[in-house]
Formats: sequence, structure tokens, C-alpha cells
Amino acid sequence: MKTTHESNGPATTNRYADVLLWAKELVRAEEASLKACAAMRNAPPGVSRARSTTLNAKWSAAAEHRDRIAHKLHVAVVRVGLAERFPDDYYGTFPSGHKWCQILIERERP
Repeated sequence: MKTTHESNGPATTNRYADVLLWAKELVRAEEASLKACAAMRNAPPGVSRARSTTLNAKWSAAAEHRDRIAHKLHVAVVRVGLAERFPDDYYGTFPSGHKWCQILIERERP
């Protein structure tokens, strides 16, 4: 596990400020993921295969970005001592009927 922030994300000298910055970034990533999901869900019947593939790729990229940010936020929260050291939890989405649901799959704890 990496112990420092990557250069493309928030990094301050105050660890609590890092948590706040990652939380704000997660909100933006969530919104982008939900927007891409809604675009895919609202595609009209009979949409072309190319359009369907494009929508799916955009949603997939947004969801993966959201998951990476969620992991980085969890690591930042662990650094300040507000959570246990289990950053390998999986945050994901799955289709349920006519909507997408978000889930948290926790790893088995020792």
C-alpha cells in the first residue's frame, strides 16, 4: 500500500484537510458516475451498438474513477485514525430492475 498521495490528487500538510479534499473529490466523482449511469439508463430502445458501447465505456470509466477516489479517501481516513486499516473494501454498482444500486462489499475481517 502506498503511504503518500499520488501527485494527481489532493495533498496538504494537514491530514484532516486531505480527508476533506478527498471527500469533496469523491462527491464530484459520484456525481459524474451517476450522470453517466443515467445517460446509459435513459438510452432509447434500439440505440446503436456503437452508442451503447460508448455509453457503457463512459459509465465504466466514471465508476472506476469513483472507486479509486473512495479507496484514497478511506486511506486518508485511516491515516488520521478514524477507521480501521481495511482499504481493500470494494465499492461497486450493480443493476437491480430499472435502476443501478451502489453496494459496499467488505473483506472478511480477522
